Amino acid sequence: MMNTEEKIIEVALELFSNKGFANSSMREIAEKVGIKASSIYNHFKSKEEILLKLINYYSTSDEILSSISEEDIIKDPFKILKKIAYSMAFIDRSEFELKIKRLILIEQVRVEIARTELMKKYNFMNNYVLPNIFNLLQTNGIIKKIDVHFLTKQFIAPFFMKRIEIALFSLKDEYEKENIDLHLDFFWDNIKI
Repeated sequence: MMNTEEKIIEVALELFSNKGFANSSMREIAEKVGIKASSIYNHFKSKEEILLKLINYYSTSDEILSSISEEDIIKDPFKILKKIAYSMAFIDRSEFELKIKRLILIEQVRVEIARTELMKKYNFMNNYVLPNIFNLLQTNGIIKKIDVHFLTKQFIAPFFMKRIEIALFSLKDEYEKENIDLHLDFFWDNIKI
């Protein structure tokens, strides 16, 4: 059974997804949850705070970092890159997570706070996580000596395109997995020693 905060998140996601962030109100969220309008503020200070909670719920960087060790990277780098790629491209996600993804992709253009939060996550992945992985692989003689920031951009670019395509066209995971796997094979074949 969901607690009140979880119900608020679920209802807000539905409303934001269907009506847009700007066209949804705290009062409407409270009404659909079945609580008094003033009670919603006991859980969230603002609509923006709810949106941030949704964005942070779906955080690829934190999820990836918490589950990957240096040993894992060295042992099977292709598997790790695939895990990161699937995460970045929203593959193998629940319906709830897919709704969050669509919301984020749409609202990042309209809502400054969403754009700012997503840029923090992108910068963390782009400037820290992936360069460190590529640097570790180079240091251990697993991949070619190519600028790690260049490798990062080459690795990431297709996944941003996939995010847009999935959001706009609601493509199926099977189709996306094939394309992502093709990109990964091509990328890996060109950087491995």
